[in-house]
Amino acid sequence: MLSGKIRFQAGGEFFAYSSKTKFKKMKMKLLLASVPFVALVLQVTPIQAQQKNENKAEDVRTSPEIRSVKTTISGETQINYRENDHWYKIKMSGSKILEIYIDDKKVAEEDYSKYDATIKKILAQIEKDREQAEKDRQQAQLDREQARKDRQQATEDRRQAEKNREQADKDREQAERDREQARKDREQANSSRERSVKDKQQAQNDRERSETDRQRADKDRLQAVEDRKQAEKDREQAGKDRQQAEVDRKRAEEDRKLMNAMIDEIVKEKVIDNEDALKSLRLDENELIVNDIKQPENLHNKFKAKYLKSGRSKISYKNSDGFRGISIDQ
Repeated sequence: MLSGKIRFQAGGEFFAYSSKTKFKKMKMKLLLASVPFVALVLQVTPIQAQQKNENKAEDVRTSPEIRSVKTTISGETQINYRENDHWYKIKMSGSKILEIYIDDKKVAEEDYSKYDATIKKILAQIEKDREQAEKDRQQAQLDREQARKDRQQATEDRRQAEKNREQADKDREQAERDREQARKDREQANSSRERSVKDKQQAQNDRERSETDRQRADKDRLQAVEDRKQAEKDREQAGKDRQQAEVDRKRAEEDRKLMNAMIDEIVKEKVIDNEDALKSLRLDENELIVNDIKQPENLHNKFKAKYLKSGRSKISYKNSDGFRGISIDQ
């Protein structure tokens, strides 16, 4: 898939797309649709173009490199792409091919059918990007909702802290009142020793109960602090889990692209007729086995040098009974 940006205008609104962020907004299907577009232009940044040139010597292209797709108000569509060091320009009306140029040389009409598969690949890639953009938008909505909940929880925590401070002020005021009452009790005790003894004993009991209550309140406040700390840890762990899930998703996407490239090359090497014919594959340092058949040493060496890189030691693929699995050992 091409790394770059697509900008287009339709119905008076602007839309933007890039291979990293996918579609930010999509309101219609691209290409070969009954609704006409004004324009869709794809541009490749100089840095990305340079990276493609540097990787060219290592990786032979197996799919077209789309440079631009334009659809006029009249419904005619022009696709410009590069494949195997050749530039292609295809003009279409609906699903009918009007003209094909290779390196600015017009192709005979009887050869148009040779490019049907390439056009289908281009349309399929655009549709995949649109689906991925919708998934990214949904995930962003979930993240925003979680952020809103976190802000609400922080507000509740601040409110609870304010209540705790208010309660502490009340406790201090109560303590002051208790001291004033004790003073009055001592004055009353001077007038009656017997009554004083009873009053002091009662005051002592009251203070002990008050102290017990305050100690219990202190424990409750400390427990509340610990609970808030644990809640914060839980939110931090949830954030780490979301980050790990994103890493796993990107790794799975890279593994899928790697396997698709291998399958395309196996078909190109005529080991199998097409992708559906591949039932199993295993590539490691010792051998390459396709559909339980060991492949020649030269083919094994080619695939090992190309795909067993970046710490990979074994690549396995299984496709049977509706199950399709990829396993890459590091």
